[in-house]
Amino acid sequence: MAEVDATVSAFIWNYVLPWILVIIILNYINSYIYSPYKAAYAWLLNRLGFHMAKKAYRKKERLFSSLAKLHVDGRPLDILEIGVGGGTNFEYYPPGSNLICIDPNPHFEKYLKDNHSKYPHVNLKGFVVGTAEKLHGFHDNSADAIVCTFVLCSVEDIEEVLKEIKRVLRPGGKFYFLEHVLADKKTHPWVYKMQNFIRPVWKWVGRSLGHSSEEAPS
Repeated sequence: MAEVDATVSAFIWNYVLPWILVIIILNYINSYIYSPYKAAYAWLLNRLGFHMAKKAYRKKERLFSSLAKLHVDGRPLDILEIGVGGGTNFEYYPPGSNLICIDPNPHFEKYLKDNHSKYPHVNLKGFVVGTAEKLHGFHDNSADAIVCTFVLCSVEDIEEVLKEIKRVLRPGGKFYFLEHVLADKKTHPWVYKMQNFIRPVWKWVGRSLGHSSEEAPS
């Protein structure tokens, strides 16, 4: 257990904390140069996102394994992805799926479209600038599946997000999510302490950015 704690602690100090420091600095700059800052943040999270996606590949593969089995009377799946970031989940969607993405940061759209070109089997129907708590542009019972990966640790109101997801899902639809979890306090006390230290900092960063993108340490 001590070796695991040491490995995770080294990862947090060498990778997670430096990223958070960079984001906090960018957030300070945001007061003076708003738009370029948003663009820089999207660039940063896009790069980090694909790095994290490689580590989570097996978990995502298992998570989305049932997606193609959703019964939709022979028509293509209608999928809504919340906090899409640069689009790290395209490869898991069934051929012919209709996908609409929502993210508060408009600068992710460029990276989303660039990545979509590698996965033409998915029909990217639109990119909406908005938050997970307010899916007002989406009708009741309009999505067969709603996806969010590594998102809920950065939203402002989880209860409201879940209410909106339930409203937009069709009867029989599924909500696919993958989240960071808190380490066990007894078996990994050091990791547990570091996560609790980082969490309020990340929540502050997430709220100040108005983002719900997937790459958020918690």
